[in-house]
Amino acid sequence: ELAQQKYKPEWGLTAQYGYRDDDPMGRDRADLFSVGVTFDLPLFTGNRQDKDVSAATSRAEALRTDKLLMARKLMAELDTTIVQIQRLNERRTLYDQQLLPQMAEQAEAALTAYNNDDGDFAEAVRARIAELNAKIDFLTIKVDRLKILAELNYLLPTNRSVLLPQSHAKQSPATHGNRTEGKNP
Repeated sequence: ELAQQKYKPEWGLTAQYGYRDDDPMGRDRADLFSVGVTFDLPLFTGNRQDKDVSAATSRAEALRTDKLLMARKLMAELDTTIVQIQRLNERRTLYDQQLLPQMAEQAEAALTAYNNDDGDFAEAVRARIAELNAKIDFLTIKVDRLKILAELNYLLPTNRSVLLPQSHAKQSPATHGNRTEGKNP
């Protein structure tokens, strides 16, 4: 629309006032006042105005296309992030409900067997190390999940509460002897 304004006639009015001091001989000089009117009439619009309008239209379309591409990129990031959070939730549930309890039981059984002179010390240590490694993996999953939730909060800033679980603030550590059943860390 701004480029199309160049098709219309353009009017201009100028006014100037100039104060003049006395000349070097001491004679008085008159001050100056001038008024000017300008009128710009675009007669041959094919050269400049048509090109300006088509360039402005192209710039507007380019901006529109950039916005569309950015929206598609953000939607693709959102889809990827949602899939990642689903996989991390599955892994978190597997660790919390199956792997960590089994590792704790196995480590406890190996330690009990060693205490009863029925097992090997190295086996009891390996079981405890495997349990600790599983807990570290579980913590890594939880940290990765929180990073992904931060990305989701960036991509969907208006409706964050849908993505955060209710027990998000009540995360319980998955340590042996300190576990709480039924809570979702």
